[in-house]
Amino acid sequence: MNHGIALVPHFVLQGDARQPGAATIAPESAVLDFASYADKPVFTDNPNLEIYCDDRLALKGYAHLLSANDAGDGGNVAQFLTVQTSFKTFRRIADSRNVRIKLGPRRFDLAPDDINALRALCAYSP
Repeated sequence: MNHGIALVPHFVLQGDARQPGAATIAPESAVLDFASYADKPVFTDNPNLEIYCDDRLALKGYAHLLSANDAGDGGNVAQFLTVQTSFKTFRRIADSRNVRIKLGPRRFDLAPDDINALRALCAYSP
């Protein structure tokens, strides 16, 4: 990825999560990590974050800017941000039909395949 923002969600389950629907215990929280690659820094501080699920506000706060460097491919600036949310909110995002994310000056809608991938990730937890 040379330009754009990537979303990488993750959480830790207790139990055997090798198969969807296996016996696990739902986590308390999930982490949403963002990676930004651009010609110049997109974020100068901890940006505002809003996530809308089916046009309703599901999450509002700040994403923590972890680092910025010039180590991206092709001279791009790579920046990394993170936010922790409740697993209930993460599941709400995964169960939505439409998800819009506002991260600082950037706005993007998750594609149906992206939402389906989040839903599949949630299938590992009760």
